[in-house]
Amino acid sequence: MSRTVSFKVWNISSNGNKVTATKSIEIHNKLVDDVKEIFAEIYKSPEKFPIYDVSGYSQRDNSRSRHIKGAAIDINWKE
Repeated sequence: MSRTVSFKVWNISSNGNKVTATKSIEIHNKLVDDVKEIFAEIYKSPEKFPIYDVSGYSQRDNSRSRHIKGAAIDINWKE
C-alpha cells in the first residue's frame, strides 16, 4: 500500500548556485497529499532549503519502524 511521489526541491550545483531538482520517494498511500503539500511548502520557502537526499519506505528488520510502513521520511540523512 505504498506509492511513489515526486516533487521539486532545491539543490546546490557544482558552482554553488541553488538549482531546482526533482526527488522521488515511496510512501504510504494515505500520506501522499500531505507529503506533496509539505515538500511544496519547503520548495516555495524564500530560504530555498537544499535537499540533497530523501528516503521513505524501506524494508527493515525492525517491524516497529515507521519506515517499513511507509510513514517516515528522512531528509538529508547523509549530512
